[in-house]
Amino acid sequence: MARNRHTHLEAWDAMPDFYCSSRTSSLVRRSSHGPRLGASPCLLMHSVRRPLWVSNRSVPHSSCRSSSPLCSAQFDKGDALPDRVVSAALTQLCLVGPDALTIEAIAERAHVSAGFIYKHFGSLSNVLRNALLDGLSAHLAAIPREGPLTAGLLLEMSTHDHDRLPLEAILSLRRFPEIREIVGPATTALVERIGPMRSCVVFGCHAVAIAGVSPTESDVTALIALEYRIQGGDIRNVESVAPEESVGDLSIPHPPPLRNDPTTVRLRAAASQLLTETAGQATIRDIATKAGVSTGAVYRRYESKDDLIGDTIQARVTEDRTTWLMDFFEVLTNPGTGDPARVLSDVLAEASETTKASTRESIELLISARGGPAARMALAGRYTSAIATRTAQLTRFRGSALMRHEDSPAALAWAFQVVPMGARILGLATQMPDSTGWYPSMVSLLRAL
Repeated sequence: MARNRHTHLEAWDAMPDFYCSSRTSSLVRRSSHGPRLGASPCLLMHSVRRPLWVSNRSVPHSSCRSSSPLCSAQFDKGDALPDRVVSAALTQLCLVGPDALTIEAIAERAHVSAGFIYKHFGSLSNVLRNALLDGLSAHLAAIPREGPLTAGLLLEMSTHDHDRLPLEAILSLRRFPEIREIVGPATTALVERIGPMRSCVVFGCHAVAIAGVSPTESDVTALIALEYRIQGGDIRNVESVAPEESVGDLSIPHPPPLRNDPTTVRLRAAASQLLTETAGQATIRDIATKAGVSTGAVYRRYESKDDLIGDTIQARVTEDRTTWLMDFFEVLTNPGTGDPARVLSDVLAEASETTKASTRESIELLISARGGPAARMALAGRYTSAIATRTAQLTRFRGSALMRHEDSPAALAWAFQVVPMGARILGLATQMPDSTGWYPSMVSLLRAL
């Protein structure tokens, strides 16, 4: 990612109180915790200014330029090495995620020593704090403040690794809760800039991209075209025409059926609960104990913890891939239900409560899938199968005159997949599921059909 700290200062000035406090306090260390300046030849070699914690002086807020929080009080703006560390941290975060982020990996990517990072930043949390202040401001500065967000830009935001930074920042809250004061306002500013619907689409696309699944450019373009009609659009009055029975898209390989013997069901339930409670650190022995079985019973069914996680994902993710599409059909074809949008709102409101209850579990499964190829393949297969099934059903809806002919069934299928997931992730940093989250967004989508 090309970075220029000076370029993005105006973006912060133009934004409403995005982040006003100084970041200096977390970077200042007591002199008793650091070596003498003479024992640090790398500082002298690269002409880096004497760290402030060496003289045990507190740093006033005025030491940073008031126009922007991007200026670190511990080193000059012209210092190339700390800039390189911040850039490396952003790249590493987007590549491996917050759970696998280490100072050693950042140091290797920045071509500095780990000791250099500790001397300038003090901890991995402070490195991440500096990196996110830079990266999130640059991300926001790249988004147009006025006018429609083009489909091409949304596609880039949805699929490119570096543009996944807002998602990684939110997922970092799980390991680094102290950065919420940065991530929360940044996420809120992003939602205000591009709107809740597009925010859900972007974050949802980023989430499924972790599993290697991405929408095509035509799907994203169709999503944007659909959004233009959301304002004030109502579901059309249509004749009650029964669509053909949906059998899904047979050209898409569907996941094999899950084992449902009592022991396997208990293992999946225990794995899902423990992965949520322990942030993915539960072992096979822990899961077996929770399920009340032996470790041998686990290994007779699964070769590794990764396979068990993959099976758990297949059982938990996108379980409702066709249920509320059929509810939607019932609403449209039953003349005695009154206002279709209101009836459908009740269906989605009930689903919204289930979504809020399973938010943490869904995120843990997503993060766990990232760490293993088998789990990632299981998640990708589940997403692909769900999207294909919804696409086939919506194609039949369009063929039966239950939706506009110009609307893309594939784009709608993507919306039904990624909007709830995006809202779940946004809910970790904002109040999206409770106010302007996926529930009203999906109602708006369905009103536009």
